[in-house]
Amino acid sequence: MSLTDKIIRVATLPSLVGASTALISSFVFGLSFDNQSALPFIGIQLPDPIVEGITAAVASEVAEFGADFILPHIQGDDKLVRIERMVLKPAITGAATAGLAWFNNAAPSVEVLGKHALIGASGEMAGTYIYRSAKEMLSQ
Repeated sequence: MSLTDKIIRVATLPSLVGASTALISSFVFGLSFDNQSALPFIGIQLPDPIVEGITAAVASEVAEFGADFILPHIQGDDKLVRIERMVLKPAITGAATAGLAWFNNAAPSVEVLGKHALIGASGEMAGTYIYRSAKEMLSQ
């Protein structure tokens, strides 16, 4: 993969993941735009789906960085590294959105944490699918 391809992926993929996560959290999981949550470490009050989307986008960027710069240095088969990447990215994004739920609620239940982890992981997978589909369409 060329440097230009990596730059384009780093610039667009997290945005698609964030948008997908916001839509999934609103339409599939029923988070309301009327409810407000604080954006971690900044404290700005934004609608819940927007906060979920921003958190997923940042987590996706962290996961992308790890997949690009850490996983290739692990000794092993390229096929194994690809599988680790496919599992690691949704797991990191899901853990980050669950962490957001933990940060914004005093004592969230396991059900709430699981729901937010599922929102983040599904947003990561949906955003990656959209990115790959668009890249394939544009390359033809």
